[in-house]
Amino acid sequence: MLEKPQYAIFAGIVFSPLTMNLAISLLQSDSNFDKIYEYVGHEDNRDQDVVVVTAIIPGSSASLSNSAVRVGQVVQEVNGKPVKTMADLCAQMQASDDRYPERAGKYWTLKGNEGNFAVFALDKVKAESNATMWKDTNPAHC
Repeated sequence: MLEKPQYAIFAGIVFSPLTMNLAISLLQSDSNFDKIYEYVGHEDNRDQDVVVVTAIIPGSSASLSNSAVRVGQVVQEVNGKPVKTMADLCAQMQASDDRYPERAGKYWTLKGNEGNFAVFALDKVKAESNATMWKDTNPAHC
C-alpha cells in the first residue's frame, strides 16, 4: 500500500496534510490559530482531511505574493477545485485554472480559508522550479 505524501512543493509553497504534531507547531507559532484549532480542538473534526501551507520558500513566486499565501493557511481550493486531501492537491499541481477560456493553461490559483486568493503564472513557476535548488513535487509521486 502506498503511503500518503508527507509534503508537496509547488510555486515555492510547501503543503502538508494537517497532523496533530503539525497543528501543535502551527498553534505555537500562532499561524492561523483559530482555523487550525477548529480542526484539532474539537474531537468531531479531528478525522477530517485538511491540507495546510507549512512553509514558503524565500525568493519563490509565493514569497512575493505579499499576504495572499501564508504559513498555517488551510487550502480551500486550487484552480477553482475543492482541496481536502493531498491527492486533491496533487491532481491540481500541473493543471491550470481554466474557468476563463482566455486564461486557460496560463495560471495556477490558490484560495485559502480566509478568502485570500493567489494567482501564479504557470510559465514563471515552472521556470523557477527548474532554475532553483528546490524542485516542485512531481505529481506522479503524489
